[in-house]
Amino acid sequence: MQQKFFIKPFAAAGDRESVPNNTQITGDVSYEQGYGYDYQRDQAIDPLAKPIERSKLNAILHDMTQALQQYQVDGTPEWITKTDNEGKAYPYAKCARVRYRTKDTDPWEIYESLIDNNTATPSNTKKWARRVSEVASQEQALAGTDNSTIMTPLRVAQAYATQQFVTSNYARTDYVDTHYLKLEEADTRYLNPQQGDSRYVRREERTFPELKPNYQVLPNGLILQWNNAVLDAHGSELWFPLSFPNAVFTVQLSLIDTTPASSLYYSIRDQTKFFAAAVTHEGNYYPGNISWFAIGH
Repeated sequence: MQQKFFIKPFAAAGDRESVPNNTQITGDVSYEQGYGYDYQRDQAIDPLAKPIERSKLNAILHDMTQALQQYQVDGTPEWITKTDNEGKAYPYAKCARVRYRTKDTDPWEIYESLIDNNTATPSNTKKWARRVSEVASQEQALAGTDNSTIMTPLRVAQAYATQQFVTSNYARTDYVDTHYLKLEEADTRYLNPQQGDSRYVRREERTFPELKPNYQVLPNGLILQWNNAVLDAHGSELWFPLSFPNAVFTVQLSLIDTTPASSLYYSIRDQTKFFAAAVTHEGNYYPGNISWFAIGH
């Protein structure tokens, strides 16, 4: 290892005297001024000379090594509270990342600022995006109730393959061709409102006679939707081809042309639409062509 790992911050067990942030009229050391000219004077002949205070130097080195230790251990700094910043909300730049949790008992999460001069708390979903890194298990993908993990192409394929098996078995034992039925008759014969389950759909959708335009309703109520879109310079609000009756689980975004964008973000507005944006390495929004894939029920 080519670095010094601070197992313990400097003077962790030593005596430390807090150093103020602002310049002191007395000439004492501060973070704004540092050690002023009085500390350079000759203590043997100059009555204004000040000695280097051991406890204050301990505190300065402790503050620095403690902050460095946090970077070494966590990789991302904690969100700066008003208390940390002399009662003022710190204005975060776009793409800045912080560790944040609402309560001491909550797990830490990493959030990324979506705007410049961001003084909102990371729990504000319009101004911060939580970084998701855990991949959903196959069980979570099939259950369709988790909204805190990533649905990768592998998980989508596994969930789809499992449902295809269920569907093919269901179709063999209970197949009815409803192309020759009137819609009202199909509704009457193949919907089950008495079960109180809104996932039941018309039989022709259950047996997959054809894909609908940009969406597919699966037998278990899972709905897949997809499309292409052109994002404007400040991000765009995009509408689902079909409103999700109950909930939106996730939206996956992919760039389909060469742009300087380094990251894609989305925020689910409601069951009818979502917001998407492309951001460059410099932290600027950028217009671009994307494709998106959404899962819900």
